[in-house]
Amino acid sequence: MGTNLKLWKNKPFRMLAHKEWGARIYCKVSEVGGSFSVFIFLGDVPTEPSRWLNDPAFAGIFDVFTEGTGDFVAHGFVYLNRVILERSIQSLEADVVVPFLKQRLNWAVQRVRS
Repeated sequence: MGTNLKLWKNKPFRMLAHKEWGARIYCKVSEVGGSFSVFIFLGDVPTEPSRWLNDPAFAGIFDVFTEGTGDFVAHGFVYLNRVILERSIQSLEADVVVPFLKQRLNWAVQRVRS
């Protein structure tokens, strides 16, 4: 890290370590009772679930496929860097991202119908 590289047009580029922002999800599968999806939004959750995937606030999804029995915990991660930067936030620094996520991060769960 910290090495200067040359890119096209000979413009210097400094490699910097970057932060990974995301939503970490933990859930006891027995509490849901079957397969389900956790939807992550950076904005309000639409009232109509059929619109969740195409909503501009949709940021990612974590799917759990299970019989819903047993007492184990499913865990996953939805990466948010790309979506955060697409929302016109110009930095991934904590002093910028944390207030944004506190204000905008929402989630919803939808059971899978069989």
